Amino acid sequence: MILCTSLIFSIIVFGQSDPISFTVNAGQLIDENKQFHPELIYYTESPGQQIYLRKNGFTQVLMGSTNQKGLAGGHRLDYYFIGVNENSAFTEGEAVNGYLNFYLPHCLSGILNVPNYNGISVEDLYEGVDIFYKGNRVNGLKYDLVL
Repeated sequence: MILCTSLIFSIIVFGQSDPISFTVNAGQLIDENKQFHPELIYYTESPGQQIYLRKNGFTQVLMGSTNQKGLAGGHRLDYYFIGVNENSAFTEGEAVNGYLNFYLPHCLSGILNVPNYNGISVEDLYEGVDIFYKGNRVNGLKYDLVL
């Protein structure tokens, strides 16, 4: 499954040590069959990878170089936390300045004012255990398990 997250006419320049920000999935993420994936609640990108957060874990897509036919290569890794609390809830960290607008073939009128956050927590992932996602562009995604 390849997830599409195209921005039209947007150029963003980041320093390597800048923190990653997490974008809300407001309908802009679709697969190659144009199917929306509401289970992917937030996502982030850093050089060479994309990360998608789910209630029960996260997916990491590692982007490689192109092959001889000019096709992009890469790997997808799905991480699952087994036996998580079904009633766990996401909490957004501090809002990052600005917002994103998406104008894509499946949403011609646009998905507007999509916020970004500097970190995301899942409260009560397990009873008495929270997880906090954060990171930067050099080291990628980090998460802390908070007891």
